[in-house]
Amino acid sequence: MRESIVTKGEVVSFGGCEKVANNYPNAKVLLWTEDCWKLEGAKGVAFNPTISYLLVKHNNEYLILAEKRLGEFIARVGNGKAESFKTLLVLSGQSLNGMIVRNPLNNAEMPLVTNVDLKPNHGSGFHTISPAHNIQDLKLSYMHSLPRDGVLSSRTGLITQGLFEGTKPGEPKILSSL
Repeated sequence: MRESIVTKGEVVSFGGCEKVANNYPNAKVLLWTEDCWKLEGAKGVAFNPTISYLLVKHNNEYLILAEKRLGEFIARVGNGKAESFKTLLVLSGQSLNGMIVRNPLNNAEMPLVTNVDLKPNHGSGFHTISPAHNIQDLKLSYMHSLPRDGVLSSRTGLITQGLFEGTKPGEPKILSSL
């Protein structure tokens, strides 16, 4: 089993989600992945507009994640202590449309885009879109007009640009940077 990594993307534009923008300007979208090397090549973040998301407070941070994933997040990150989490708002997935988050590895801005096929019972309810990673991400990048410059060589299996140029996905250098 691969190791799960939990990181956060700072919200830099709230789109039409005034409830969050006006009251929680330091909110972050929770990005939970088993493929942390994909983060550097991420060009967007998918969410499902048909499910509910929560804005929770944990350790003085405001985090957005899928409602159905809160229990798992508490178990993994909060050591099962639900009292350290406070639900502040329930957000419709549709209300997230237009938000932009900052990539935690390279500070690039990534738009939140819809994907009705995204399962609410996996990760944080968000999916980073890295077009060089797989065909599904490539299709989403075309659907939402995201950049498609690659960072993974299909010939060598090495990352070809950025912070981890010349390394293989999953190397300790990548994990330790998160």
